[in-house]
Amino acid sequence: MRHEPHLTDWWTGLQPAEIVVRCGGRGHRIRWERGRLIARDHGDPEDERALSALASERCACLELLDAWTRHEDDLRALTRAPRDISDPVRSSAWVSSPGARGGHTPMAPGAGAGLPIPSEPRTGRFPVYPRSWDEGEAELIALLGLGGGIAERLVATVAATWAERLRPGANVVPVAVPRLRSALHARLLATVRGWLDEPALSLTLELVGEDDPRSLSRAGGRIRAELPFAWLAEVWARGLQLVDGRFCLSAETGDGDIWELTTVAPDLHTVQRVTLDAIGLPA
Repeated sequence: MRHEPHLTDWWTGLQPAEIVVRCGGRGHRIRWERGRLIARDHGDPEDERALSALASERCACLELLDAWTRHEDDLRALTRAPRDISDPVRSSAWVSSPGARGGHTPMAPGAGAGLPIPSEPRTGRFPVYPRSWDEGEAELIALLGLGGGIAERLVATVAATWAERLRPGANVVPVAVPRLRSALHARLLATVRGWLDEPALSLTLELVGEDDPRSLSRAGGRIRAELPFAWLAEVWARGLQLVDGRFCLSAETGDGDIWELTTVAPDLHTVQRVTLDAIGLPA
């Protein structure tokens, strides 16, 4: 079925997410909303950076915002992050050592969501990362360990960033395409296996353009999917993969309140349009 293009902001339908981190000895709120990460208990970030530099002090909230910015298009987020709700963050074994170098430490139980989080120097116990990780990868894993829905919003941000780069006229790096395809294939396979209750099911994916026809069918004992990478940000990140027992091929909205979904039944033949009120979107 041909998918009609739409111009909805990629974050439409994604609920705000918020955590509390320890900053300057206090609990500060970090909030994601409408595609942006915000330090709610600080003023203008540039002013705060200047004040921190003048006082030779670290600001955990700004460090977290800066780390987020560095990884907004990090493809590794799509391979390190969970593929579905039952899949943990890979390489998430945290080994603490009081003498290890680093700048992250988890908060005490009940002090706020988020593990691990940036913290003041010489405070608490610091995680030891596998030697195979570089500093950027260790930082990414720390971000993916954050709770409160923040990590999921980072993955959605990365997916949306690369979906934009794959559009006609954009300059996508060819070497990135196999990794993008792999990220889509893994999440699609996990979704379809659970949906059809076939844990050994095999799936062939044909990566198509965002506005090309989309389909899901069975041929020769395998599932064949024709979907764009944009499906991750458009459908998967919004939690719309499965609606009323049907697989969602596309999700469109004009105002963010009423959504039109193109779905296919478990028989993989019956295609149906479903209208969903925004109230019914996953939180």
